[in-house]
Amino acid sequence: IEAVLNGRADKFATGIAAIDGLAGGRLTLDGNIRKLPRGGYGFGNLRLIGRHASVRADGEATADIASINVQLAIPQLKYADKRLTGRAEGKLRITGSATKPEADVDITITDGSALGRPIPRLTLAATATDFAAKAKLTGLVGGKPAQGTLDLAKQAQGGWHLSGLDLRVGSVTAKGALTLDANNFAAGRLTIHARDLNDIS
Repeated sequence: IEAVLNGRADKFATGIAAIDGLAGGRLTLDGNIRKLPRGGYGFGNLRLIGRHASVRADGEATADIASINVQLAIPQLKYADKRLTGRAEGKLRITGSATKPEADVDITITDGSALGRPIPRLTLAATATDFAAKAKLTGLVGGKPAQGTLDLAKQAQGGWHLSGLDLRVGSVTAKGALTLDANNFAAGRLTIHARDLNDIS
């Protein structure tokens, strides 16, 4: 079973400023979705396109195996937030299975700025499963090297534990760990050291 999609929504709005800004009041959807004989679904050149952003998905997923590639393009970040400039590109690869997915994410901002501070390049790379995630940040912010890492793990008793937080922009560092329990109560310790606050101001 396969469905070929071709639709358009004008005056599109969600009430979420960033999404509405990127959509620009218009959203189109095209491509195909197919139901697989062994269960699960496949996607062929499935595209969701707004005036200022686009997402494309290809691949398939079943209860036993998944292989889906998603690409994101935002030519001008200012439409998501007026305090931002530059462009963003992202890639998401989903593997594992539909019941136990695994994901690899790469997001890169180039020729950008935030709150007036130049960001020539900033990259976030992350891997995730249904119970853990790791992330790494590298790039330049305001002419200063920026880098960071963190680990996130789901706890058996509920909630999440963030560890290995190590973020640096120039001479400013932030390190620590945090636990969020099943009742959304947070506990932990965060240490910030700044030799020169101009590195982030």
